[in-house]
Amino acid sequence: MSPRGARSAGTPAGTPVALGVAACLALLAIAAACSGSIEGKNPGECSDGADNDGDGSYDCDDSDCAGAPVCEGSGDDDTVGDDDSSGDDDTTIGDDDSSGDDDTTIGDDDSAGDDDTTIGDDDSSGDDDTTVGDDDTTVGDDDTTVGDDDTTVGDDDTVGDDDSSGDDDDLAPGCVVCPGNYTVQDATQLAALSTCGWIGGDLLIENTASDVVDLALLACLVRIDGDLFVTDTTSLAGLGGLDNLHTLGRSLEIRDNAALLDVAALAALTQLGVSLHIYNNPLLQNLDGLAGLQSISTDLVLHHNPALVSADGLAGITIVGADMRVYDNYQLPNMDGFASVSAVGSDLNVAWNLAMTNIDGLSGLSTVGVDLGVVRNPLLTEINGLSGLTYVGGDLHVHDNVALLNINGMSNLTAIGSDLLIADNDLLVDLSGLGALNSVGNDLDITNNDSLCESYANTSVAHVAITLPGLLNIYGNTGSCPP
Repeated sequence: MSPRGARSAGTPAGTPVALGVAACLALLAIAAACSGSIEGKNPGECSDGADNDGDGSYDCDDSDCAGAPVCEGSGDDDTVGDDDSSGDDDTTIGDDDSSGDDDTTIGDDDSAGDDDTTIGDDDSSGDDDTTVGDDDTTVGDDDTTVGDDDTTVGDDDTVGDDDSSGDDDDLAPGCVVCPGNYTVQDATQLAALSTCGWIGGDLLIENTASDVVDLALLACLVRIDGDLFVTDTTSLAGLGGLDNLHTLGRSLEIRDNAALLDVAALAALTQLGVSLHIYNNPLLQNLDGLAGLQSISTDLVLHHNPALVSADGLAGITIVGADMRVYDNYQLPNMDGFASVSAVGSDLNVAWNLAMTNIDGLSGLSTVGVDLGVVRNPLLTEINGLSGLTYVGGDLHVHDNVALLNINGMSNLTAIGSDLLIADNDLLVDLSGLGALNSVGNDLDITNNDSLCESYANTSVAHVAITLPGLLNIYGNTGSCPP
């Protein structure tokens, strides 16, 4: 007799024997269910990768595992206190599910109460969020131009937006932007600029008629993008009217002003883009209105101001990017106005200042990029103001200072890129200030110093002369030598 369920050889498929087998399998499945075999009945069955109840699904995909701890959290984050109310979305990937947010846009920040109207906007509470890419940094700003930063001349900014200081929204009522360049030579041309708060080009006040006695009509002006030249005026005693000017994009030149006494009206000026030139002002006594300046990107030139007794108004300047030239200021007694300058990018010249007795104001100076000249200052007895100087990139000239006794102020100088010239200093007797010098890039000349001992001069630079690539010229020093 064949085993139960086996088919005898030659028995056709679909016979009652085969049907009996299928029926038996169904009965076995029902029996298993009735016996209580369900996924998750035993510990670990909802995470073991096996179909423990034989229904074709396993682990968290089997409905029998619904509610098992290992199968929770597959939808929202279920944070205590989030909204998770029946029917809300709470299914969006990446939303924060904060209690009370709107959760309507993928990727928004879901801050409670914001408008969430644009994908990628900043969604700051209460802003308008009306344009993709706008700045939205201040509640209630206008934000009507795509991508604007609210800093452009003539944009639509409104009072209270986030504009940077100095843009058009900072102009006083009634003051406007005036593009282009302007020249003022008479009172009519001056009056035409009375509403200009921002000049987009240059302002040249030059060759003025006698009816220009002040600049009071320029009270609106806070910014000039180009140059400001005040030159060749005859009746202008001060710069009153420029009291609100805080930004100058390029250069300031004040020269050949016959009646100018001071520049105090420039006290608000803090930004100067290029250079500062002040010269040929016969009555100018001080520079006190320039205390807000901190750096000059190119040249600082101060010369032929015969009444100038103080440059202290420049004491805020720390860097001069190119040349600094202070010469022919016949009553300037010192360099105290330059006490903050630490570096000069190109040449530094202190010359022909007939009343200058010291240069101590240069004590913060450490480097001069090209040439340094201390020349023809007849009352200068020492140069101790150079005590911080360590490097001169080009030539160093100290000559024709008839009262100079020593050069001790050069005691920290270690290198000169090109020539060293010490000449025609009638009372010079002491070169000990050269003791730290170890490199001169070209010629070394010590000549015609009437009180200097020639042999002492040779000894003083012998340590440098050994490696000197150029010429060593020591002659005409006719002072007496110690026995």
